Amino acid sequence: ERQFDLRAAYNVLHQAATNTQPATVTYGRRAGIEDYLSLGYVSIDSGDRSVALTLEYAYNDSALATMADALGETAAATQYRQRARNYRNVYDPASTYLVGRRRDRTFGPLPNPSTGGDYYAEGNARQYVWYAPHDLEGLADVMGGRSTLLSRLDEFFASSARERRTALPP
Repeated sequence: ERQFDLRAAYNVLHQAATNTQPATVTYGRRAGIEDYLSLGYVSIDSGDRSVALTLEYAYNDSALATMADALGETAAATQYRQRARNYRNVYDPASTYLVGRRRDRTFGPLPNPSTGGDYYAEGNARQYVWYAPHDLEGLADVMGGRSTLLSRLDEFFASSARERRTALPP
């Protein structure tokens, strides 16, 4: 049983996902939203964490699509489902990682995949490449197919078992 007003929650989240007005507080608006709406990703020209923000917004948009469906907001659900695929816009086929992009659509340099970097938040390229839990088939597609994804995932876990474990960034 739902213990909240779905319509009220959706309205607040929809506003935050589309608001391009300058924020007067630190919430109620997505950082880099202008780029996300116009380019389909948060550009590195907008600041740090561009890949992290793009992936978080794509996941959030997937959830908003589900909410919109539940409310009968068919057009909004379709729009949010499309935006949920925006993680693909930071997939660099040359490096096979999710990499920051400039507004001119060129990719920035890939930092060492095993260490952090300005594009990510509390993670690295090796970890962030998996952050599309709402579209695993699509992620497999951009990686070159299911077998490639599974092979790469197996190697990710095997190499993670060999590495030191710490909560601190390298």
